[in-house]
Amino acid sequence: MSEMYDICIIGGGIMGCTIASQISILDKNKKIALFDKSKLFSGCSSYAGSIISPINLSSLHRITTEYSKMWYKSHQEKSNNCLIRDLPACIICKEDSLIQLQNKIFSTSFLQKEYTLPNWLHIPSNFISNYAMASYVAPYAVLNQLINLMSTVDIYECTPINHYRVNGNDLQLNLSDGRIKMCKNLIFAQGSWLNKEELKKHSIRTKKIVSYIIDLPVTKSDILIYFYEEKAFLLPILEKNKWFISITSDDWDCKPDTPDMVVTAKNRKLVEQILSTYCHTLVPKLLGSSVHCDSYLEECIPNIFNTGQNIISVAGASGSGFRYAPALSQKVIKILNI
Repeated sequence: MSEMYDICIIGGGIMGCTIASQISILDKNKKIALFDKSKLFSGCSSYAGSIISPINLSSLHRITTEYSKMWYKSHQEKSNNCLIRDLPACIICKEDSLIQLQNKIFSTSFLQKEYTLPNWLHIPSNFISNYAMASYVAPYAVLNQLINLMSTVDIYECTPINHYRVNGNDLQLNLSDGRIKMCKNLIFAQGSWLNKEELKKHSIRTKKIVSYIIDLPVTKSDILIYFYEEKAFLLPILEKNKWFISITSDDWDCKPDTPDMVVTAKNRKLVEQILSTYCHTLVPKLLGSSVHCDSYLEECIPNIFNTGQNIISVAGASGSGFRYAPALSQKVIKILNI
């Protein structure tokens, strides 16, 4: 007889792991399974800059952002790991973009203090700098914390789901190795790995994200540098003692895990173009690159789709899974009446 679960979650990134851990905390009697086709945090969560930006597009962004920050900080107090830390940000924008930018930043996030910027950073004459408080979430410290919280969750790594179907009042999952698992509720938290039909049905698009490590040492006083016009940022990663640049490309509707999901010469030239504008001496310091694709909804507002038959899809975090995961998990819990 196939094993029966109360809840099965497909996707072992920040979203799936946070949902599993929060449900497990609330009801340890729930039988929960978490599936990933690879290792936990091996998809977008391993490539993400994991920044909680002070830039918000709506009141919903602000509410979810504040909840998630409180969640990380509360769990940080219960552990010995640094899960989240404040990270001042210098946001560089054109002068005629200032009002638009100010409308997107919650007033309490603005910083009156000006920080010492690196001597390699150049701000063009028609640009200005603004200071606001961002946050950096440490991905693998968070993963370790979530694993500790998921002690009652059955974790199936490197176990793709071939397909699922409705079986009476339940749902049947057919695993790649031939096993069958049954569940009462099914949650998809796959990001850009959602199947093509689901992406289309919910008007979700995928976009290619490119990043590079820069061979430049980091100090504790270094701050986040955000290029507002280019939607790119330079992040000082203390754990690696290197800088990290992330850009959004103009490559839409890409698919993860395909041969063309690589950093192209076009992508590299765009990175070099941005660096040449603001910090040309960093161009020859580019080291290895990484590439992934994120799922986007209109206006970058993530959503939860209750598709009926006890199936929920969480999607459209728009490259901000660490920013939204705790808040969206609470919404999932309400839908499940836990």
